Amino acid sequence: MQLAKSLLFVGVMVTLALPAVASKLHSSIQVPSASNTSKASSYENEADEAKERRGGKTGEANEEINTPRLFKLAKITKEQSKAIAAKNFKGKFGKVDLENEDGNLIWSVEIGKKELAIDAGNGKILEVE
Repeated sequence: MQLAKSLLFVGVMVTLALPAVASKLHSSIQVPSASNTSKASSYENEADEAKERRGGKTGEANEEINTPRLFKLAKITKEQSKAIAAKNFKGKFGKVDLENEDGNLIWSVEIGKKELAIDAGNGKILEVE
């Protein structure tokens, strides 16, 4: 009986450890930092600069969402990312955004109750939440 408890305990530990590993995205397109541009020095504070990088949307300061710079870097379109999501999951589409998430270019696609991170370079599903 003790062995069964130990195995169950180990199983729980492994299950709890997996999300931390899975949350580290690595896309095929790495986004260069925008902070080295001359435009960045014209902002009054870092929050205004971060908001501009995100296309005016709120969110984490290290994310950039739906900006022209990101669309130039992406290899797959919004429609292609939705087709990839629909092929693998059922449900109604919510938001679909092109994001720089910690230097990784991804399509964030909401479908049903799931949110997918799809590589904007090769269309691979990197994460499902």
